Amino acid sequence: RMKDTDMMAESINYFSETYPHLVPSGIAFKNKLADTITHSITSLNQQQQSEHNISLLHSSESLLPPPKSPSSSSSSSSSSSSSSGTETMQASGGAEERTVKKITHNYPYFDHHMLPLMPKPPNPPSFFHQCRMLLANMGLLGESSEGRIHYLQPGMRLTRSLKELDKLSGRESMKIGVIYVKEGQETQHSILANDNCSKPYLDFIEGLGWNLNIGSHMGYKGGLDSRSTGEVAVYYENPLTEVMFHDVTKMPTSVDDVQQIHKKRHVGNDNVHIVWSEHKRNYNPATITSQFNHAHIIVYPIPNGLYRIQLFQKEKIAPFGPLSNGMVLSKAILAPLVRATAMNANFVSRKSSDMYARPFIPRIDLIKEITDRYKEERPFAEFLSSLFPVNGSTAANQARPSGSEFAAAHPPPSKEAPQPPSNWLTAKKDPPVKKETVQLGSNSRITPP
Repeated sequence: RMKDTDMMAESINYFSETYPHLVPSGIAFKNKLADTITHSITSLNQQQQSEHNISLLHSSESLLPPPKSPSSSSSSSSSSSSSSGTETMQASGGAEERTVKKITHNYPYFDHHMLPLMPKPPNPPSFFHQCRMLLANMGLLGESSEGRIHYLQPGMRLTRSLKELDKLSGRESMKIGVIYVKEGQETQHSILANDNCSKPYLDFIEGLGWNLNIGSHMGYKGGLDSRSTGEVAVYYENPLTEVMFHDVTKMPTSVDDVQQIHKKRHVGNDNVHIVWSEHKRNYNPATITSQFNHAHIIVYPIPNGLYRIQLFQKEKIAPFGPLSNGMVLSKAILAPLVRATAMNANFVSRKSSDMYARPFIPRIDLIKEITDRYKEERPFAEFLSSLFPVNGSTAANQARPSGSEFAAAHPPPSKEAPQPPSNWLTAKKDPPVKKETVQLGSNSRITPP
């Protein structure tokens, strides 16, 4: 919610400088963005002013004097004097009444008897409320869903299995190495020992993703650990992919280790390397010795402010894009295009292996395994009765039941055949039907009862 023009100006400058390639005219883009932000600020101010007027209207109505009756008005007109307290009350009442009329005149579309603008969310009546809403919205509570919903026996083993399922991401996860080469560096030891960088390289890294804390990050970590690889890393995500960048400069440098094994352990196992080289000579892809490193995307800064791209790939790797060898890019589009090219190169490298499988396939297999292991056969009607308990007290349903308590409250149905009562031989029988013999003559007829 931007409320002042300074923040609006900063936003306009930021968007125009960061994304100049997305619009044909920078001036038109600035004007359009300025109109949009100005409209948002105006709408926000109107909403706040309306809420203030509504609150003032409520307070004004509470302070208005009661309406005068004809008798009281005639008696007050006949009387020639009144007390000072009465005059003060009438003056204040007239001022409040004028305030109410002014608000009603300026904002006729507001009803002061309307409901609150932001109602509070209702408290769920029971622990199963969200589950019932989800199943109802998905259409899984009808008779046609019988056999499609499986009841799982709760317990600690099921909880551990669900935690293992949560560790399998449904998105494509990638780890990409980022290497910084200073001027004059040509050996693996000197490159891996870098723990500082230049300002252009830092701007490029910030364009690849977001800096996050490894210890508090709940998503894909790419094998990084805050205790050994540093607390900060560069991360990027979209609805289909998670990318963790192994930046050599962000990992701690060991003074006693010349080979920097803890850095090479991550960078050497990456399929794709992004190399920022400030050296005058071209970068050699064999500098970091490893069995992986199937593709290299090398960025060379040019003195005129542009950047030259050089690509290397192994023979078994199929072509990838959108960048190609020899391209020259500006700073504004450098980081997004390099990131997209590295992600495509990583996907092509994985796809060339026979062991590759899409991320949702292991999740489906584990879900089937959990279902087969903990499935409990129950009638669908009994499942619905446990989901919709007929209990008058909703306070008892607020606490979450444990696995043992839930299993004790909902025992599995007995599979034994029902037995007849023990006194079925001596049970009272129906009285015998009385049979009557009727002889019919030649002229007789049967009269229905």
